Amino acid sequence: MFLRLLLPFLLLVTSCGRKQRTIFQFPEKEPIRISKLSLPAVRGLQVTATNKGKHLTWFPLDLSSVHNTKYELTFIGYHVYRSAQGYFIPKKPLTKYPTREIYFIDASSSARRKKYAYLVRGVFVCENVQVQGPASQLIGLNK
Repeated sequence: MFLRLLLPFLLLVTSCGRKQRTIFQFPEKEPIRISKLSLPAVRGLQVTATNKGKHLTWFPLDLSSVHNTKYELTFIGYHVYRSAQGYFIPKKPLTKYPTREIYFIDASSSARRKKYAYLVRGVFVCENVQVQGPASQLIGLNK
């Protein structure tokens, strides 16, 4: 009985039947629109098998080709993706954080046993948002 009276009382006291209003007005930010075609793609991806795993190398990005005058883009590194050959590329990269190097060694035990296909994407930052460039060519190793 006590709860039946307490609940309506609390609702009445806390809201007083009025619609809550926004105290602070924050300006809406225009969404960032960047075409991946305006960003450079990684070229020259090669995969070789070593005793440590699969060794990937590629050419450095040509950052002079970044043509986006509306937003300032900062290059932060590369993400490497791996897929079992014949399957889709996963959304989550092998590299937890973008690497600045132009090589990567996939030293996992499964990389030595299975056939995988790899691709690399450049990673940029634009107004505190990570933006990935177009994918490199998908390269596999037939050994």
